[in-house]
Amino acid sequence: AKKHPILHLAMEISSGNNATLFDHNSDDDPDAVSPAIAARYVITTQAYAIGFGVSHAGAHFSDSTIIRGVTIMALGNTLFETLALNLLPRPDLEKGKPIWEQESPAKPNKDGNPVKGYLDYMTWQRRNIHLFSEGDSPRVHYCQIQQNLKLPKQSVLDPFKCYRKDEKKGLVPLGINPERAIWRDSHSLFQTVDDSFKRPDVFNWLARIENRRRDGEIQARSSYSFTATGLATDPGKAGSVLLWRHERLPLPLKYLEDDYLIGALKEALDMAEERTGAARALNRAAWNLARLLIVPEVEVQKLNKNQKSEIEKLVDSLAPARPYWAQLGISFNELVTRLPADKSGENEYGKTVLPWWAGKVRQSARDAFNETTG
Repeated sequence: AKKHPILHLAMEISSGNNATLFDHNSDDDPDAVSPAIAARYVITTQAYAIGFGVSHAGAHFSDSTIIRGVTIMALGNTLFETLALNLLPRPDLEKGKPIWEQESPAKPNKDGNPVKGYLDYMTWQRRNIHLFSEGDSPRVHYCQIQQNLKLPKQSVLDPFKCYRKDEKKGLVPLGINPERAIWRDSHSLFQTVDDSFKRPDVFNWLARIENRRRDGEIQARSSYSFTATGLATDPGKAGSVLLWRHERLPLPLKYLEDDYLIGALKEALDMAEERTGAARALNRAAWNLARLLIVPEVEVQKLNKNQKSEIEKLVDSLAPARPYWAQLGISFNELVTRLPADKSGENEYGKTVLPWWAGKVRQSARDAFNETTG
């Protein structure tokens, strides 16, 4: 196998096919790292390696277990609390062992390797990695990488991901969209009534905790927060990372078991979105601005294809939605926190909060348009 600089294992560093996101390292003069840092690179690569290119003997690299989709984790006030909130009970926990306890690890299979249980999945070895060290106080300069185990098409569903139903592919993980903040999909993350989505199992576990808390069986809080992490890749460029994303959002546990509360949250999100809400009006206004700048003398119904294309390019470069969503995201955390307590009837939420939110949506749209025109 070909030798690569050890920094090839770190996607945040410019090496090989890695995009230059944060770093300007050169493969012609590669840096070396300590064995401890190299070990961390190996562990991270097993979870986050991107599938692209040929490994060896015709085998192609495939994605690691958590590379696709948004990973959701609950957050507590302490490390112990965080671990307890995410320690999901699994019926298949006793089936299979972590990789370091397996007497005869599986061999690579191009058609996919069967998963021997939850612990096997959580310690899945996607890559074979060979490290090369030099010197008396060893430093790791190079590595070799080959494809190892491959998940079958119908595999274990990750308990920390949200899935959407695809007519051809079945359940696929909800991914990172560079143009869309994760909080805008919070309705899909929390709900259980929409069959086109499957919420993360960790939220089902938190709902059980909330039920036990309300019944007085355990001591827990009624509200926590959660992190949503992931990355987006360029579909037109193999192995290229467009961006990393990490959001931290509040999570009153009542959202996980009250469909009426979820409905009020969806209503609030619809006020802001492109199809149904203020974002649509903002984009229309930006489009009209671009038209008046490029072809002010031409009526809308008489625009030709080239003129429409030029208008769309200007709208894309102005990007009015970016400041709009950025400003509205700050208000969203307050919306999520306040809405559960704003209950005016048996199943009615938002009598006070939804009008407040509508005002925030309008103001964010106007501020974004003023910034764009400026």
